[in-house]
Amino acid sequence: MTAMAPARGGRDWLGVGLAVGFGLVLALGALGAGIGEVAAQDPDVWWVAAAGRLGSILHPIDTNTFSFTAPEHAWVFHEHLAGPLYAAGLGALGTSFLAALSLVGLLGTAAFVLFTALGWRAPDERERLAGLLLALAWCVAVGLHGMNARVTILARLLPLAFVVLTFDGGSTTTPSGDRESARDVSFGRGRAIVLVVLAWIWANLHGSFPLGVAILALAAIGISGDGRSGDGSDGRTARRRITISRPLLLTSLACALVSFVTPHGLALHGLVADYLTGGADTLAVVHEYVREFQPLWAVDPSTIVPELVALVLVTTIALLGVRSHPTRAWLVLGLVVLATRNQRHLPLALLLAVPLLRPVLAAWLPRGLRTPTRPVAVLALAPALVLGLVAFVRSPAPPPRGGESFDALVARLPEGARVYAPVDVGGRLAWAAFPHARVFADPRNDCYPADVLREAYELGRPGQDREWILEVLARRRVTHVLDRAGTDVARALDDWTFLAREGEWVLLAAPVGLARR
Repeated sequence: MTAMAPARGGRDWLGVGLAVGFGLVLALGALGAGIGEVAAQDPDVWWVAAAGRLGSILHPIDTNTFSFTAPEHAWVFHEHLAGPLYAAGLGALGTSFLAALSLVGLLGTAAFVLFTALGWRAPDERERLAGLLLALAWCVAVGLHGMNARVTILARLLPLAFVVLTFDGGSTTTPSGDRESARDVSFGRGRAIVLVVLAWIWANLHGSFPLGVAILALAAIGISGDGRSGDGSDGRTARRRITISRPLLLTSLACALVSFVTPHGLALHGLVADYLTGGADTLAVVHEYVREFQPLWAVDPSTIVPELVALVLVTTIALLGVRSHPTRAWLVLGLVVLATRNQRHLPLALLLAVPLLRPVLAAWLPRGLRTPTRPVAVLALAPALVLGLVAFVRSPAPPPRGGESFDALVARLPEGARVYAPVDVGGRLAWAAFPHARVFADPRNDCYPADVLREAYELGRPGQDREWILEVLARRRVTHVLDRAGTDVARALDDWTFLAREGEWVLLAAPVGLARR
C-alpha cells in the first residue's frame, strides 16, 4: 500500500515558512543597518576613509603616515580601491553614508544568497528547498552581523560570484549522471573573462583574493565514480577517476597572474601570507590581541551560539557530501578549518556553503517536496527592503565612533600634537585630526612595528603598572592623551595638565619639557 503524497499546497508552505523565517531575521538586520549606529561605530571604516582621502586608486599611500610612532613604516593598503569611495561618501554625507552602505551591502548580499539558494538553473525542487534551508542558517547566524559598513560587505560578494560562475553556471551532470566531471560543458570563454576581471577587482579591493584562485583550482579537479562497481552487489569498490578541467585551470592561473596588477605588487601577497600564518612579528601581535583573528576555541561559546550551530550543520552536510560531491565538500571543509583557526572567516564559510552544499543537502531530502521560486525571494526580501528604507529615511545621522564629545576634544588639539588614544578610536582620530595631529596607533595594525602595536594594546588593557605607562608615554614623546575617563592611563597622569572633559572623554597634556625629552 502506497502512502499518499501531501497536497501541492501543503508542500509549498514549507518553502514559504523558510522564506518567512529568512525575511524576519533579515528585516531586523535591515532595521539596524538603516539606523546606521553599528556602521558608524565600526573602528575600521574611518581609517579606510582617511587613507582614501590622501591617496588615489592608482597611487594609494604606502607608508603609515597617520602615526607619530612609525610615520615612515611601509604599509600595504590592500583595500585601496574602496578608499576614495569612503572618503568621498563620508565627506559629502557624513555618517549617513555609512548607514546607506551598510543597508545596500546587507540587502545586496541577502539577494545574492537567495539567488544562489534557489539556483541559477536548478530544476530540482529539492535543491531549491535545500538552498532555502542553508540560506536560513546563514541568515540566522550572520544576518544580524551584516549591519557594518566595512569593505568586507562588498568583498564577500566576489567569492560568492566565483562559486556561482564556477559551479552553478549551467548543467553539471553528464549523460552518465556524473556531476563532478562535466565542468567544461558549461564553462566558456565569456565566463572566464568575467572571472579574470573580477579577480583583478578583488585583488585591488581586499586581501582575501587568493580564495578566488583556490576556488577555481579546486573546481578544475573533477572526481568521478561513486565508489562501487556495477550495481554494488559484490561489495567491491571501483577506482575513482580524477580529471583536470583545462579551461578552469587556465582561468585559475590567469586570475593568479592579474592579482599582481596592483599598486602593491609582491608586497600584497606577502601581507596575505603573513595574515594567514601570523608569522610576521606584527601579525603575531594582531593574532594575539584582536578577537576576530583568534581561533574559535578562544571565544566564549555562549556568545556565538547561532554561529556554532550553523557551523556544525554545514560541517555535517559537507562530510556527508565527500563521496557524492567531493570538490564542493572539500572546499567547504577547508573554509571550516580556516573559520575554526581564525573566527573572522566564519561568515565567509557559512556564506559559500549555501551554493556549494545545496545539491549535497538535496540528495538527503525526501522526494516529492516542492517549493516556489521567484515569489519566495520577493517574500523574503520585501519586508527587509521596506523596513530598512524607512529606518534610513526617518533616522538622524548616526553618531560617529567616539561621539560628539570626542570630536569636541579633537578640535582642541594643537598643531603638531602627538596623541595617545585607544586603538579602537585611532582611525577616527586619523580622519578627524590629521595632519595637525598624529596618532599613537590605530586599527590598521599591520603598518606598525610589533613593539609599538603591543604597547598600544597593552595601554588599553586594565591592570597596567603606572610607572610602565609613564615610561612608554615619555619614550614615545606623547604630548597629549585623549582617553576615556577612569582608565589606567588617565588615572596614571597626575602630573599632566588637565585640559578638558567632554562626556566620557578626557584630554590631558604632558608637562612642559616631557615630550621634548
